[in-house]
Amino acid sequence: MEEEKKVVEHEEGAKTFDDILQDKAYQSEFDKRVAKALETAKSKWEKEAEKQRTEAERLATMSAEEKHLHELSQANERASQAEARLNAYELKETALKIATERGIPNALLNVIDYTKENADTLNGKLNEIEEAYKQAVQSGINNVMKERTPKSVESGVKDTKLPKLF
Repeated sequence: MEEEKKVVEHEEGAKTFDDILQDKAYQSEFDKRVAKALETAKSKWEKEAEKQRTEAERLATMSAEEKHLHELSQANERASQAEARLNAYELKETALKIATERGIPNALLNVIDYTKENADTLNGKLNEIEEAYKQAVQSGINNVMKERTPKSVESGVKDTKLPKLF
């Protein structure tokens, strides 16, 4: 660690973290942020511990059959969550494939919540995204391709005297 400090000090007067914390304002701000992070982590730990404690108390009051049914329902819930995640992954892969075929940028697909979609609704959303994308592209092309109105010929010719040919 001493070697790191020496290396940093030699680089055009760069300060180490410890040097920066010597300033009371920086030290105070750092302490506040660390305290906030610790408080957040502590509240998460306490919530998790409370959840586990209440679950243990509930299991203690259950009969063997009730425990078995409870464990079975929890296993079913975990399985359904895993299946939902798998379906969402597969839908996303399908959407990416379709978007690539249709020429839709993949970044536009980030607005879709695949956990709440099925194949039918996904196709509808992809159609909406494709239509909006095409309209945006067409609008951009139209803006670039707009021609400026030419200046009238009469305004530049008024003061010059041209002979009449007829």
